[in-house]
Amino acid sequence: MPNDITPEKAKAYIIRIVQADGRDRQATSILEDLVKTNPSLLIPNYSILLESLSNKSPIAVKRDLLRVMQYLPVQDETAGILYQQCMEFLLDADISIAVKAYSMTICANIVDQYPEMSEELEAVIRELMIMGSPAIMSRGRHVLKRLTKVKSKEKFRIRHDDQQRI
Repeated sequence: MPNDITPEKAKAYIIRIVQADGRDRQATSILEDLVKTNPSLLIPNYSILLESLSNKSPIAVKRDLLRVMQYLPVQDETAGILYQQCMEFLLDADISIAVKAYSMTICANIVDQYPEMSEELEAVIRELMIMGSPAIMSRGRHVLKRLTKVKSKEKFRIRHDDQQRI
């Protein structure tokens, strides 16, 4: 991965992915490596990523962008929009398995910050797993395990808050 990446160059890679209809594996790979090592370089371009998910981009673009976004920290101002978009992908029978898997992870990342949404995500994942592919089953088990931890932390926090009020 090039060491001289700036937010502007990261934006150029995002645009390459979108313009190439998701067929630019090199740009995707560079962005994925970048987001794992220095996610702050992609944060200024978060709105472009989000916009490209919600427009009529080909499914390959959505797959590649979600692959990158699953490693980005959740942005409070866009968490609801991203969660809704990913839930729509999860509920769409025509969406590819990879998009569903990445969407599960992104929704779980959001639920880490907003645990009150865990019940909804859990129900959707359990439904997907009934007739899901091996990839959906595997990712679903992983995310459900994660949701169990989130819910137990939330129950502890609620009990702890109640005890402090007494």
